[in-house]
Amino acid sequence: MLLHEMPFGWPVVAYLSCAGLAAGAALGAALDLRGEHRRRAQHGYLVASVAILIGALFLIVDLEKPASFAAVLLHFNPASAISWGARALPLFALSCLFAGWLLRRDRRHARPFQAVATGLGLFIAAYPGVVLYQALGRPLWHNPILVPLLFVSALHMGLAARRWIGSRSSLAGEGWLLGLQLTLLVAWLITASGQAPGAVVRLTAGSLAPWLWVGVVAVGLITPWWAIRHRGAQRFALGIAPILGGIALRAIVILGGQGVDGVA
Repeated sequence: MLLHEMPFGWPVVAYLSCAGLAAGAALGAALDLRGEHRRRAQHGYLVASVAILIGALFLIVDLEKPASFAAVLLHFNPASAISWGARALPLFALSCLFAGWLLRRDRRHARPFQAVATGLGLFIAAYPGVVLYQALGRPLWHNPILVPLLFVSALHMGLAARRWIGSRSSLAGEGWLLGLQLTLLVAWLITASGQAPGAVVRLTAGSLAPWLWVGVVAVGLITPWWAIRHRGAQRFALGIAPILGGIALRAIVILGGQGVDGVA
């Protein structure tokens, strides 16, 4: 079955949200290790492992038949991002688990798994956008800007997760991610308006508009931007709001891209 013939629903939104969070958390753990924050890195790998396993469960639920996932693993299609992703997910989960566990014993033994987790984290942050781009029957998805947009969103979600596990990283990175994400979001909507004007209207003025304006813009972008300047309620504004905004972004992408307002 071709990708664009599949009705994607909320399980896929949940899966993509978990995958983005997991990828961002693993990349954040790699940054923590460069700063010699071993304990925070352990927690980051744990968050990544749990998030990707939960996401895999949502993916299997969406497939309805667990055997379908096994079939994707057994029949490799090098031209399909789904085939690559199906193999990357278990390797990523295992590498994060081993990296976090071995960090408690000997960092030298953990380094190969850290390298694999970082490489696969970069891949998992980017590949959902590639999967959607390959859906030729969905003009809202067949847009190259969607790839970096979801990638930057995953990094933002990972940065939020780091703050929940005790990282006091510089707020400069937050500002850059917010600015870049806003730029990509606007560019995606503008370019998509020529390819899928009806879908963009649903996102900006239809029943999915609250997810865009409240979820993505107000919660995911404006709230963290306000916190950078006012330093108030930062645990929510910088630790939860970007994750909620990332979930809302994936909701409007998945639901809006299928031409249905709010229902897949």
